[in-house]
Amino acid sequence: MAAVVVACPTPDGGKSGGAGPTSSRNIGGTLVITAPTGPNTLMPPAVTSAQGKLLTDLIFERLVDVGPSLNSFGDDGFEPRLATTWDWSADSMAISFHLDPRARWHDGKPVRANDVRYTFNINRDSAQSSDAGYLARVDSVAVTDSLTATFWFATRYPEQFYDAAGRLSILPEHLLGDVPGGGLSRAPEATAPIGSGPYRFVRLQPGALIELAADTGYHLGRPLLDRIMMTVAPNPIAAATQLFNGEADLYEAMTPQQMGEFTTHPDVIAHIGPSLTYNFLQFNLRDPRHPDRPHPLLADRELRRALSMLIDREAIVKSVWDSLAIVGLGPFPRSLPTADTLLRQLPHDPSRATAILDSLGWRDSDGDGVRDRNGQLLKFAVTVPTSSAFRQRIAVLLQDQLGRNGVNLVVERLEFNTFLERLAKRAFDTNPPLIVAPTSVAPTR
Repeated sequence: MAAVVVACPTPDGGKSGGAGPTSSRNIGGTLVITAPTGPNTLMPPAVTSAQGKLLTDLIFERLVDVGPSLNSFGDDGFEPRLATTWDWSADSMAISFHLDPRARWHDGKPVRANDVRYTFNINRDSAQSSDAGYLARVDSVAVTDSLTATFWFATRYPEQFYDAAGRLSILPEHLLGDVPGGGLSRAPEATAPIGSGPYRFVRLQPGALIELAADTGYHLGRPLLDRIMMTVAPNPIAAATQLFNGEADLYEAMTPQQMGEFTTHPDVIAHIGPSLTYNFLQFNLRDPRHPDRPHPLLADRELRRALSMLIDREAIVKSVWDSLAIVGLGPFPRSLPTADTLLRQLPHDPSRATAILDSLGWRDSDGDGVRDRNGQLLKFAVTVPTSSAFRQRIAVLLQDQLGRNGVNLVVERLEFNTFLERLAKRAFDTNPPLIVAPTSVAPTR
């Protein structure tokens, strides 16, 4: 579940523009969003943070967006964005997308099919995009005419349409086409982007503020709000304080520990609903210091299974989120209609886990409380960002649960950007990442 918190000022002093049918009466205003950390970049292929995703989804567009049903199989659950219509080939090995001729980049240039092809080629490069693996089954993109781009597939599969149309934020080739390979994240547009979405980039104050303004000529209709501003707080507590003090209108990461504040702030409302995020403990199977070698501990599948069975996930979820979350089933949020609720889970079974550790030779030979084997301690680190209170809490709980069974887990806390750099280099043993399932914010909602 997600707790999205909004302040509700009085009608004569309100900040937000509201929602509903577009009219002069409900157009205007500024929405101030507070966040405990800023975006790592505003270049879509390199975005790795929830804040960057939220902002780039407003600045850029995909060919289509997943609709309210969140169904990503086939094409029934999608809503047009840059593409107005599409056609499947008879053998389902190609999809042609027809672009809206009214769509314009924020510099006034028209959006064209060559922009779609360019975006695909950028995103299939693993050095520039985390989506490269998802595009492996897309063979190529051809430009049929200035407003038609055709995706050709190497095979048929249920999410062909989503991979082609719903995954890629289309980029302007006329501005980025000459950027050297791997250089997008260092291009000027990474901090001052030009997109085709409902909001234009205005300004960025690193570590403090990002401001967007409505594109009044947006091809799908003027957005209801005049401006959207994201203010960056130093930590989650400060972000919540900004909301309760009236300095912000919206905070999307309220923790259960902060929910009690609502009793003293009747003008602030919490909206709780299904979340598109999920967490898990990520094991690095390669040696962080020598990536060409297996990890000296975690490359062992049986050891990883034993560690997993030592972890009481129910207890962690209850302690961190109280009643606002449930134990995950796999690499997907339960809110998706395609979530497989029948997947078999490794049980929480410390007795079986310790038996496996014993059989692998991991025993406490010297009575110091830490298992060892051939002089090597069963010791590794969990890396978390200081900007995430709940991930730090998860790390401490993992440390306690594993420590009771002879596993020395070291909690390594890093500043957010340093944390992201370490993840990109795979320089970690384990970490509990926060994954956001792809979605978007509709411009008039």
